[in-house]
Amino acid sequence: MSRFCDYAQLIQVTSSQDEYGNPIEASVSTLVFANIYKISTSTWLSARNAGLNADAEIEVRSCEYSGQERVKMGDGANAVTYDVERSSNTGEFTRLTLAKRVSSNG
Repeated sequence: MSRFCDYAQLIQVTSSQDEYGNPIEASVSTLVFANIYKISTSTWLSARNAGLNADAEIEVRSCEYSGQERVKMGDGANAVTYDVERSSNTGEFTRLTLAKRVSSNG
């Protein structure tokens, strides 16, 4: 049994358009418990060779992850928003490989 020692916000993003055709982005966040893993050099290189970015890796319960595209970790000014690059479901747990978002509006 895994004991979670941190938390993360899983963010589901939906896009639509207003009556003028301008894009509108809405998001729904869910706070979940998570285990945070450090990215080893070999994992980082493997991700790069596969064409992926890998800045962080977390583990959440599979029943709480339903394909969310972003993850926010930290509080206030220290919060960092990541894109989910890859997910790996092992039954009870799902491991997410995360890459930092490039846009400043997060």
